[in-house]
Amino acid sequence: MSFKAKKTPHAVDASDSISRTRLRLRLNLHVRWVWELVDGDNHIVNCSSEDFATRRECELDAKRHGFRPVLRSAVELTKMRRKVGLSQTDFWERVGVTQSGGSRYEQGRVIRKPLRMLLMLAYGSEKERERVVRQLAKLRPAPEKENR
Repeated sequence: MSFKAKKTPHAVDASDSISRTRLRLRLNLHVRWVWELVDGDNHIVNCSSEDFATRRECELDAKRHGFRPVLRSAVELTKMRRKVGLSQTDFWERVGVTQSGGSRYEQGRVIRKPLRMLLMLAYGSEKERERVVRQLAKLRPAPEKENR
């Protein structure tokens, strides 16, 4: 599972590099889970102050520090499709993707942000839908006033 910064960490320049930061979960030398915020060049910007016995504990700590899941893994996409009880064709058709394209996403192809947003609108929880709508509202340009 991949994570993206929800808030600007103190050590990161918010202008450009925040959009390229990501959180990675990994096992350390003591076979314990840790999280690291890395920039586009894989330099560690921030990291967990402790290590965790399970990946789940590590994910929860990362969320407490302001990081949230962004991208569903291939396995989670397949589980989500099966949970709603749809075939690949029906599931992916709803967001404008062919069956073969959907199959590639379920096998691990990177899902870009616009498609992730469509998936959240089509199949996400009410809270996820509201978050996507707020993100889209921020992107909408301010209406131009007519000069009369």
